[in-house]
Amino acid sequence: MNKSFVWGLLCLALTFAPYSYAQSTAPSCDQKVAIAKTYIKYVEFLSPELKEDILENIKPCLDAGNQEASYITAVLSLNDTSTEQDELISFAIVKHAAEKGNVQAMTNLALMYKNGIGTEVNLERSLHWFNEASGKGDSFATYAKGYFQMKGLATSNQNYQEALQNLTSTNYPMAKHWEATCHYFGYGVPVDTSKAMQLLEDNKISNSDILLKFLNSQSTTTPPDLSSQQEASIHTYGDFEDISPDHIKQAYIGKIAEYDWSINQLKRADPLNFNFKYDHSTNTATYGLLVSGNKKINDKAEYNNNILHPKNAVFRMKNLYKDHPDRDSITYHITAIKFDLVTQGDPGSSKEYLVGKLDGTIIEWQEPIPPMFVVLTPLSFGGLSRSTVIAEPITSKAFPNPFQNEFVIEYSLNDPSSVHIEVYNSTGIRVLTSGTKATVSKGNHKQTFQGSHLRRGIYLVKLTVNGQQKKISKIIKI
Repeated sequence: MNKSFVWGLLCLALTFAPYSYAQSTAPSCDQKVAIAKTYIKYVEFLSPELKEDILENIKPCLDAGNQEASYITAVLSLNDTSTEQDELISFAIVKHAAEKGNVQAMTNLALMYKNGIGTEVNLERSLHWFNEASGKGDSFATYAKGYFQMKGLATSNQNYQEALQNLTSTNYPMAKHWEATCHYFGYGVPVDTSKAMQLLEDNKISNSDILLKFLNSQSTTTPPDLSSQQEASIHTYGDFEDISPDHIKQAYIGKIAEYDWSINQLKRADPLNFNFKYDHSTNTATYGLLVSGNKKINDKAEYNNNILHPKNAVFRMKNLYKDHPDRDSITYHITAIKFDLVTQGDPGSSKEYLVGKLDGTIIEWQEPIPPMFVVLTPLSFGGLSRSTVIAEPITSKAFPNPFQNEFVIEYSLNDPSSVHIEVYNSTGIRVLTSGTKATVSKGNHKQTFQGSHLRRGIYLVKLTVNGQQKKISKIIKI
């Protein structure tokens, strides 16, 4: 929390404490409620002790049936230990106050709808109440409108220019925070990193301070690694020819790509493995998903009309906008992937991609994920295919896995043999080789490869013995 803001709250407490709690003549309920409402504006910054003090002070008013006291109690009573019943009661009270015209209650009701407190998450209702409160001059609600427009949440059309109009029309600190973000990345305005950094530096809240330090540390970040064909296949996605489960019943390798909210800027492209199986006898589907840096997910799924509904598809990815001390990464929960088959390239050398648009939620924010796609090719390229692996008595492994600089391929032969090792990236390009094919003696062998120059991602190791493909291993560079 910002120190000057804490000092301001302390001054506020010192200003009102003598009047509200120390007078020999007890103030009226109207006076108590007026004082408490001043604190309600800063409820997220109040200590548990101060909340309890305010609640105790207005309790006689609550017992007397004062509606404003009831509303204040509902807001202050919510905390990490609130029960579901507590939240349901608070929601009903806040909703009643909002419908009676209480502007603060309108904003709090919008937040309860957004975060699913005492009700289901409902971004449309959240936006409605933010619009109502903004129309009555609430600065936080005006900021929230801009935030919704920036991300295209609920029924608001994604529009950076309209978002900036709202963000710049209020002095609410988080509005300035996101205004700076827009200038830094060029969302609705030309890129102006100097202006963005100055806005963050002048905006004395912890979020802006953390984001400023984070952006300064990202000056040497490499651009997302997505081939021109992969990106073109994403931008031509949307034809939606019927794709039977048998057509995609195999293993894939590719990328998971995340864009900005207008789908104009590619923000990340991380390695991805995906496989899909379908049993016609039971009409059941299963899937496997491996996102770089996560454990592989294997679970059941439903597949209808090109849409895969995976169960328990939850993984973490780096936070692209770190402005919270505990959120180096954030949690994505994928609820649906809608597939399309896209062909790229010239006739005779074209390539078919399986492209899927993801739907889901970022758990920490209770918001839809930004525009995200998977772009996949069957695990068969560069003469490399799992289906052509010949089962023979040979063992091999790659370690360390994942690796950072060098890695070792260890294998065992039953007889003297000609051995050749190749390493391919996710687009099927050979990036490493053991060199000339050499005859190797029977027994255990190791060969070290230098991979410090390789990009972060998933690679496949092809082991060929006596001219026949024998083994495929997957190895990850971090």
